[in-house]
Amino acid sequence: MRIKVTMPGDKSGVVECSETGALAIVEGGITLDDMRASLHGVRPNSAVGEVNSLDAEAHLVLRSLESAGWLVDWPEVEGGDDDPDDDEGIPNVDNTVN
Repeated sequence: MRIKVTMPGDKSGVVECSETGALAIVEGGITLDDMRASLHGVRPNSAVGEVNSLDAEAHLVLRSLESAGWLVDWPEVEGGDDDPDDDEGIPNVDNTVN
């Protein structure tokens, strides 16, 4: 999966996240050193998936870069039938409290 990223200062590029979780820069002006420098100030937090190393899974690195001010153009995720207006399967219960 390829994802466009933009660091503060409008330097941008495209990274590729492999099935194994590895992250690679495939085009643009960003470098791994740019990413490392930005991650240096991130405080690791397992509860929200923030890391401060490029050794982590790609999605965690990208999430952490976002918290460091980078813009990550996350791909659209195709959803299922989760239509919020679909009442099928929900019992019709009218609870009125006076």
